[in-house]
Amino acid sequence: MYPCNRPAVAEKRCPPDGGVLAEYVPMLRAVAWSHDRFADRDDVAQEVIVRALGAESLPCDRQRLRRFLGRVARNVVIDWRRARRRRPASVPLEEQLVGGVDRGLERMFERAELEAALAELAPEQRRLLRWRYAEGQGYREIARRVGGSPNAAAVAVHRARQKVRARRERSGAER
Repeated sequence: MYPCNRPAVAEKRCPPDGGVLAEYVPMLRAVAWSHDRFADRDDVAQEVIVRALGAESLPCDRQRLRRFLGRVARNVVIDWRRARRRRPASVPLEEQLVGGVDRGLERMFERAELEAALAELAPEQRRLLRWRYAEGQGYREIARRVGGSPNAAAVAVHRARQKVRARRERSGAER
């Protein structure tokens, strides 16, 4: 009989128990090592135990618990591998410094320009830009704080941004 055709059997579940889970740490370390030789085995084991302790219930049967924890460990290693692949490659310090001083000066002037443009705005417009871009709030949250609609908040933020852009363009033409 195929697994999908088997009648469903209610599996006995138990609450997570740190003492029982600690017995599986050597097995978890071995699973981590077998899937990725470069994974930090202790970190993988710790992550699996933390996830298991956060679960509502775990299989009571030791074999099922062992298989369950092994799958979780494998998934943790796969997640870490994916994160490592997405992480940008590190750039040597020498390459960062070549032209880095000039770029740092550019940033400093850009920041001074931006601060001068923001200083010309009304306090309410500065507050709107800070909430939107520095604090990352959405238009709904901004609207709730100022007592308006999300569309009105979006328009007010857009107008403040236009004023900053116009000021920076004027100062760029003055140079």
